[in-house]
Amino acid sequence: MIKGRNLDNLGGESDAIEALSIIRHYFGEGYLNANNNHKLPKLWARLDRLATVELYVFGKCLLKIAKENEKWLLETIRGIKRQSPDSSHGFFTEILFLGMFGLHRTKILPAEKSKSGYDFSVEFPNDIRHLISVKNIDASESNKVFQRNSRRLRKKWIGKIKSLNIRAGIRVVSDKSLVDSDFDDIITIFKNIRLSSLKRTYQINKDIKAILFNLPEADYSSSSKFVSDIVQIFCPPPVSEYKRYVKKIRSAVSNIRKHTVKGDNTSLVVFIRVHVHADYNFISDQVKEMINEDSSTVDCVICYQPSYVRDEKNSSLLNHSFKIEASARFAIRMAGSDWYKVDIPLGSSSLSQSDVKVVDLETGDEEFLSASDYFFQQGDLYINAKKEENGSLYCDDIGSPAIGIRKHGVFQGLVVTSKSTVEHEELLII
Repeated sequence: MIKGRNLDNLGGESDAIEALSIIRHYFGEGYLNANNNHKLPKLWARLDRLATVELYVFGKCLLKIAKENEKWLLETIRGIKRQSPDSSHGFFTEILFLGMFGLHRTKILPAEKSKSGYDFSVEFPNDIRHLISVKNIDASESNKVFQRNSRRLRKKWIGKIKSLNIRAGIRVVSDKSLVDSDFDDIITIFKNIRLSSLKRTYQINKDIKAILFNLPEADYSSSSKFVSDIVQIFCPPPVSEYKRYVKKIRSAVSNIRKHTVKGDNTSLVVFIRVHVHADYNFISDQVKEMINEDSSTVDCVICYQPSYVRDEKNSSLLNHSFKIEASARFAIRMAGSDWYKVDIPLGSSSLSQSDVKVVDLETGDEEFLSASDYFFQQGDLYINAKKEENGSLYCDDIGSPAIGIRKHGVFQGLVVTSKSTVEHEELLII
């Protein structure tokens, strides 16, 4: 779906149309408009800014690849369509890698189907060869369970404040990883809250507390239909999360080593896209340790972590974090041959993970979370329209004041929501 999107600030005058049109050309209207759980059709059906940004970046990568290796692109698209939503993410990452990475004098070539262990290769003029494997570290099952439980808790919280006819946010802070039974205990406490005995802080147990706070503005809808809320939940991840990182990285390294023969002129390279909730610094430390082991056959690992972030002006943008760890062997072989370049279609780039900062909407105080922490923040604020002297109604600042928080205008029982505001600011295919 191209019509109805905000295409401002997406390249030149026709760039965005061209990028979205090529997605429609290669994937087809039937697939894109299908009512299924696949990630690309989900994005295609959404009109918010985040969906448009993802589609633009993906389309720009398709444009580049279509000119250089259309045959490989068509095979990869068939793979995306055949696979389940989770299984297809590897194909999306291969398209992103080939669409953004290149060299000045040499081409990155897709591997033949018969070649196991790597996805791309580079043949340099000085007879040096790179074999490149593309892998993903997606959100863990424990993180998905945390998010599901958090949404369940929020649903119960909305029901409670609706029954009490109050407008309040809740912040759950835990010193331990939260499991199903912890969420059950918190919800049980909610059930017993009475207006006559309302407190500021509820100690769930020795590790978990829930804090009630006032919403940042007073002029909220008093309609029982539109209940304003904010729910924030923070906790450390389980130990299994860190073990999973190490296992995934070693598996990626082991796979390319198992299926390839490394010669004196060959370097093995692993490109890993890591999920926004992954601890980027921890992963890069593990990578550095692995490639410098005496027994290591992998010479370079590129970690890539995309995230949808806010800048100092609270504007949303796509940030691409890259961290490259390479051995001395890799540097010696690369000397004088060529060098890699990254062409980012849109957004900013950095060599470090984006900060996760929580702002207290009452006091304005800021607190930075650990990169590894589990974090949930969602809320809907329904703002009553104001009447001007001429009798017309208006509502200020409809949009998103923070990640996961949406402001809606209420006009005589009708709700107005900005179509560019996304409900969940999480990337689907990038």
